[in-house]
Amino acid sequence: MPRVKTTILSKTLASEILDDCNKLIEFCTERLRENPELDIDIVTKQLETSKVTLWRRLTKCNTTWQELKKKAQEEARERKKQLELKLQKKLEAKRIPPENFEEFTKRTVVVELMEKLQSANISDYQRKDIIKTWWRIITTYNQLVKSLKQINDPLAEELYEITPEDFVDPEIPLKEKQKWIERVIAVWKQKYTDINAHISRIQALQKYLEVQVLPSYIEQQEYQGKYSGAYIPPSVLERLIYDILELFERSGNVFYLKCAQAILFLAYTGSRREALTNYKVVHEKLEVKNEMIVNLIGDSMVVIVETEEKGKKGRKIKHNKIIPYSIRDIALPPRFSKTEVARLAELVRKILIEKYATELNDVTKLYLTQAKRSLHLLRHTSAYTYLVASNYNMFLVSKLLGWIKSDNLKIYANPTLMYILSSIGGRVERVRFFENEEQVFTRIREALARVNRK
Repeated sequence: MPRVKTTILSKTLASEILDDCNKLIEFCTERLRENPELDIDIVTKQLETSKVTLWRRLTKCNTTWQELKKKAQEEARERKKQLELKLQKKLEAKRIPPENFEEFTKRTVVVELMEKLQSANISDYQRKDIIKTWWRIITTYNQLVKSLKQINDPLAEELYEITPEDFVDPEIPLKEKQKWIERVIAVWKQKYTDINAHISRIQALQKYLEVQVLPSYIEQQEYQGKYSGAYIPPSVLERLIYDILELFERSGNVFYLKCAQAILFLAYTGSRREALTNYKVVHEKLEVKNEMIVNLIGDSMVVIVETEEKGKKGRKIKHNKIIPYSIRDIALPPRFSKTEVARLAELVRKILIEKYATELNDVTKLYLTQAKRSLHLLRHTSAYTYLVASNYNMFLVSKLLGWIKSDNLKIYANPTLMYILSSIGGRVERVRFFENEEQVFTRIREALARVNRK
């Protein structure tokens, strides 16, 4: 580190400064303005005094070196802020695109939108998402313009890089702004599989900008879900239960028996895996008077369980689910720990891939190998089975299995028109997850009885 040259004051001048509070404070303040991180040792050398003497003199002047230093640092920060603001105003006036996200968030129009979003009835996540979407639009569009200019594309002659100020400029025609968005969406369609999510974000942005930048002819396409149609057939689900019970019989490990019960629980309630860790019974025995539900579950009595599961944006939502009373003894497993849930998920995935891959459809195989999820397959299977049995009553199934929006069921189970036309029924039928339901139930009961006898 290079040495800092210290100018030593004459004894007369140093004495004059040390004896006068105003002059001492002014002297220290000027040194600190030159360098807000200045060490007190430098000043003591200049004044040819000791650190203790300087501290005492400053104390008599009702201040300290730390206070003066803190004030100088605050002034330095304020000066820097004012300089940045001045520069920002120049950039805004010249309509120069921001170089990075930090610079973007300091632009006046962006700050104004952020302040507006603070009073909106939306989450912090949504506020940040709207601002980031605006930044992504600008960077995507400007990168496109640069790329076209690099290859001397004739189209580039008419294009220019955009700034956040351009979006709210009334002098720029709305059609021009909509062309920016149209080109951005064209780029995003090549880059992202789910363009609907991005269109939704642009809709949120334009709502709060109060500028309809999204052309009216661009609409969200119906989202079917990447793994829509993932499903475990009754014959496979039945054998999966038997395989797990076999592991219990061979090892005597009651964990495997819990796993068999957990599969029943997840299938009948359509719950997410975390429900196994937190569910609780809120009604031991409740009479069902709705004939449609009685026909659907094959029982006029139910057990009501409350689960707490992940909702939108990670929020936790409580749901009431039903278990037919006739299987309460086998479909309510002891609670799982998170570690046990992970073990169960891996066990189910391993068995399905190794033993039954040829009997699963392509989407289900992808779900197991690509998404590497297995217990969530039971949620898909539950939705699909209940929909078919209820004659595609999406509202009823959403209530029974805990979907806030019934339309979201299409993501999990969206049978084709041909399947619906060819299905026998057309009326509410009994939900069946296994080909030989009673045999499955008997096997689990027998296993439980052996444990209880010990």
